[in-house]
Amino acid sequence: FKKMYPNMDIEITGAYSLELERMAENNELDFFISTGMIHGQDLKTIPLMVEDRMLLASGGLLNQHFPTLNETQMDEWKRGISLQIFSELPFVGYPEASRTGHVLRQYAEDHNFQFNNVFFSNHPNTYAPLCRSGLCASVVPNCFLPGIASMNRGQAPEKYVYAFPIKDLAHNKTISLGYHKDRYLSKCYRDFVALIESIFENYQNTFFRNSYF
Repeated sequence: FKKMYPNMDIEITGAYSLELERMAENNELDFFISTGMIHGQDLKTIPLMVEDRMLLASGGLLNQHFPTLNETQMDEWKRGISLQIFSELPFVGYPEASRTGHVLRQYAEDHNFQFNNVFFSNHPNTYAPLCRSGLCASVVPNCFLPGIASMNRGQAPEKYVYAFPIKDLAHNKTISLGYHKDRYLSKCYRDFVALIESIFENYQNTFFRNSYF
């Protein structure tokens, strides 16, 4: 984008989705990317991707808790799993205020089991390394998959992190690009939107519609 518009300055701001919405409504941001529903009535949205949840676990942790695990079982899990099967695994849990944490607690209640949470974190950089270490499993968004696929290269089998889709967890979120409804989309803005859309489309085509795990 900078090659196309060398005189255009780009600044990136990180914050919770509701704060980004407020900033866009006050014209403090040109665009923002949000997970979940966008609430502002003065905002327009462009859907980018549906975000599913995946179970992460290392080969070592799976073999420890499922000593008879074989390729047939792994292939079945790669098509979708129910989380209660993995209730004895140690987990990285989410804080009570977390939207994902609320969904997982409701899931456990509905299916009559409890997660064996040994850590709690709401920081995205903690889940994959803890899973790779074999200390615990975790439930994460599928947007983690590109980084995990990269992390898996050259790893020993026990440190290889597998990702399994959760077939009965009703917690899909739409990732959207938002902006103020009164903002005029000039050609450079339209080109920027097209670039963001292409990045997310490439992610989906490369990682989310193919099995890397």
